[in-house]
Amino acid sequence: MIKTIIITAIFCLAGASFVSAAVPARPSVNGQLHVEGRHLMDEHGNSVVLNGISTHGLTWYPDFVNKDRFQQLSLEWNCDLIRLAMYSDLYVNGKSRESMELVRKGIDAAIASDMYVIVDWHVLTEKDPNVYINEAGDFFRTISSEYPDSPNIIYEICNEPNGDTEWASIKSYAETIIPIIRANSPDSVILVGTPDYDKDLTSASRSPLDFANIMYVLHFYAATHKDDLRAELVANHKDNLPIFVSEC
Repeated sequence: MIKTIIITAIFCLAGASFVSAAVPARPSVNGQLHVEGRHLMDEHGNSVVLNGISTHGLTWYPDFVNKDRFQQLSLEWNCDLIRLAMYSDLYVNGKSRESMELVRKGIDAAIASDMYVIVDWHVLTEKDPNVYINEAGDFFRTISSEYPDSPNIIYEICNEPNGDTEWASIKSYAETIIPIIRANSPDSVILVGTPDYDKDLTSASRSPLDFANIMYVLHFYAATHKDDLRAELVANHKDNLPIFVSEC
């Protein structure tokens, strides 16, 4: 039954496909991750690669968020990463308590299973993350204060901005949310979505955020994403943009 939640594989291109010396990472061994140039690094200065899965919407499949299943993923599947997809629209519109409880449960299970964990504010139907920026700020303030300086947690602050949402709007949102996280977790890696469902890296590359330990998100689905998106990835990686693929 666990296969029903395996919607997306996750890996870090910045620390993997373009870096032959990258090594798999575990929090107990590799500790706090950080970004150097375009690469994801561990606390010992090694370039690392993360491999794991994403949940679907937490409130749709809450039974899968438990310690036993996360242990199975860690030990039997050799996953070192899990992404907790918490739909922001559901959180804001009636599911805030349930969503928050599931995020906490997922973080605790990931930590117990020696995995890194992406806390994903799963923007989708609202298109522009600024629609719920106040709620996002409260959410990230709460999580970062409850898990300050946890080496396990990676923050994904806006999944798949889309529609007419441009990078300038996403950048403005990020410039509000990132300091909220940094107040409690100054060293955590933060993932920032890009326009057009995480396909427009070039806009971010032309006007990057002025924060350390930031990576820019690309989503790649092989059935529909072809040479043009690969070219987008390669060109921006060559321009030293730190890129993280959080769905593929």
